[in-house]
Amino acid sequence: MFKLLWAIAVMTAQGPMQGTIPESTTFKDRAACEAFGAEMTPRLQDWARGRLNADWNIEVRSAFRCEPAGDPA
Repeated sequence: MFKLLWAIAVMTAQGPMQGTIPESTTFKDRAACEAFGAEMTPRLQDWARGRLNADWNIEVRSAFRCEPAGDPA
C-alpha cells in the first residue's frame, strides 16, 4: 500500500503560505498513487484557493510524493 502527501505554496498579500496536506486515500501500488496525484493536482490547487478565499487566478504551486503507507518497523 502507498500513501500520498501533498505540499502547497501560495504567495498572498501577507506573504508566502506553505504547508502539507495528507491524503486519506491509500493506493495499491506506486503507479496508482502517482496517477491519482497527477490527475488531482488541478483540483487540489482549486481547493487551496477556496480555503484561502483567493481569486481563481492566484498561482498555487503544488507537489506530491508517494511513499509506502504505515510506519517503518
